[in-house]
Amino acid sequence: MLKKKEKIICRRLIPFIIVVIFVLSSQLYSQENESENVPGTAFYLEMGGKWFYSANIDFPINRSNRFSLGVSPVYGDIVPTVIYHHLGGEKSRFEIGCGIGYIIILTEDVEHEEFKGLTLHGVIGYRYQKKNGFLFRAGFTPIFFFDKFLPWVGISFGYSL
Repeated sequence: MLKKKEKIICRRLIPFIIVVIFVLSSQLYSQENESENVPGTAFYLEMGGKWFYSANIDFPINRSNRFSLGVSPVYGDIVPTVIYHHLGGEKSRFEIGCGIGYIIILTEDVEHEEFKGLTLHGVIGYRYQKKNGFLFRAGFTPIFFFDKFLPWVGISFGYSL
């Protein structure tokens, strides 16, 4: 029988794992027809950005678009998702996008999880991404949270496969 803390961890990780598996399976199909110069899946840490800080995984949809999924432990579970559109060269690009996230707070009593709300966020910025190498992102990343507008800026460092 699982303990309370183990149940809380399972309830937080299972939705994240399901989404990652779904996105990875769709990515495999989309890369069959793409150019070899398009960077693949990327992992990065973001400060500011979608929230105070987050760990993210980023998948190519096609040459100009990417899908990002991240987790931030601020205010419970926040899972921001973003669709990006890129303009520019192969490594240096202008990036614009928007996304949505949800916040769930799990109390010590696993049976009483509390849904807190949705966040809307955007990005207008710069992205440098090498295939099989360094990833850097910086930009204006506003957040709409309940009735508040937070004019964030974010910076990200990571690695692209």
